[in-house]
Amino acid sequence: MANSKHNDMRPSKNDKESNALFLELFIANQSRIYAYILSKVHNHNDADDLLQETVKTLWTKFDQFELGTDFSAWAVKTAQLNTLKFLRKNRRNRIQFVDSVEAMVDKSLASKMTTLDERADALKHCIQKLSAKDRMLLYMRFEKTQNVKEIANVMKITFQSVYRGLSRIYISLENCIQTQFKNETRIP
Repeated sequence: MANSKHNDMRPSKNDKESNALFLELFIANQSRIYAYILSKVHNHNDADDLLQETVKTLWTKFDQFELGTDFSAWAVKTAQLNTLKFLRKNRRNRIQFVDSVEAMVDKSLASKMTTLDERADALKHCIQKLSAKDRMLLYMRFEKTQNVKEIANVMKITFQSVYRGLSRIYISLENCIQTQFKNETRIP
C-alpha cells in the first residue's frame, strides 16, 4: 500500500475519506520515514521529534499531495527537508555550545594548572622545613623508588616505623601546604 494509486485529484482536509486515506498512507510508510530520519540524526529522541514534525507537515500539506503519485517518496522528501533544517539549526547551536564549553574547560584547566604549580612550589618549601632524616625518608621512597622493606633495611628500623614516619611526613606536608595557601589568600 506504500505506493497506493488513487484517482488523480487532491485530497481535502475536511473530508473524512481524506483523513482515513492520510492515516492509511502514513501508517503504511511510517517505518520507512522514521528509518530515513534516524539514519540522518542518529539519535532516537531527535528522530522521534522529527517524525512528529514531519507528520504535522505532511498533514498540513496533504491537500497538496497528488493522489496517484508515490506517497512514500513525498513523505520521505518532506522528512528530508525537515531533517536538513533541524541539522542546520543544531549545527550552529552545537558549534556555539562547543565553543563555550571549550572556553570554560580552558579557563578551568588554566586555573587548575596555576593551582598545581602553586601547590608544587609550596610542597618544595615545606620539604625544606623537614628534618634531614625525614627528607632522606622521602628521597628513598620517591626519588630512589625503594619499597618500605628496603628503606627499613637501609635505615635499620622496622617497616612499621617507616610507615608511621611516612604517614607523619604526609600529614605534616599537607598541613604546611594548607597553611601556606591560607597565608597567601590573606595577603592583598
